[in-house]
Amino acid sequence: MKSYLDVGKFAAPRWLMYPELSCTTIGWRMGYGESYWRSIPFETEEFDKLFQKPLNWLYYLEEGRNGADKLEKYSFFARFWRMDGIQKYSILGEDKIVVNDFITLNQVDKEFRLNAMHFSSIRNYILCAKYDLFNKPHDEFDFTNLDDDFELTESQQELWNHYKYSACLNGAYYKIMADDKLKQTLLDTGDKSLVYISDDEWGGDENLFGFALMELRDEIRRLYKNNDRIDWEYSEYLVHNPRY
Repeated sequence: MKSYLDVGKFAAPRWLMYPELSCTTIGWRMGYGESYWRSIPFETEEFDKLFQKPLNWLYYLEEGRNGADKLEKYSFFARFWRMDGIQKYSILGEDKIVVNDFITLNQVDKEFRLNAMHFSSIRNYILCAKYDLFNKPHDEFDFTNLDDDFELTESQQELWNHYKYSACLNGAYYKIMADDKLKQTLLDTGDKSLVYISDDEWGGDENLFGFALMELRDEIRRLYKNNDRIDWEYSEYLVHNPRY
């Protein structure tokens, strides 16, 4: 680590240094998120052009709720990345990769976080979104032991259909952004179509998880487009030696 910033470079954006923290979390106003944010050099106009915010932050910022306000409820865990939560991809190309070899919805090798909440797998995150959307009782911070033991009414199912893809997309985001090896494995798939093999909507004909990973791959590329302009060594120094 070094205590100075290289000329022409920037400290890492807070959403890349701490991808587990959401846009509006109190973690940016108290604790380690605030310490880092207040320690980095001022975010200039050039910084804003080089390092764009994650799409799930825009849900709260420039784009409002991306159409979620038209629904009877909205989900903190299934923030829309695009207007009305419409998925970016829905058609597979001829060149395909099966993703089950490196990631599944049930993969529990590493817990991941959103703010103070811990999740055992992407499927666990999706189920958490479902619990939250329909006001099912749960522990405020521990979602690791949820059971999909409740049925939805017809109107609830219709609402869930609006949110299930975004729940999957956000769950994949927090899982993969927390794991550099998994992140690189996803990027190494290039521009190939991604197929998830399962007997439910996450695979099968709908392939929701496969399409979500394709959209996430694009987002990771966008977020790290100017990675060469980040002084990661100095950023790590600020983590361990905050100014405030």
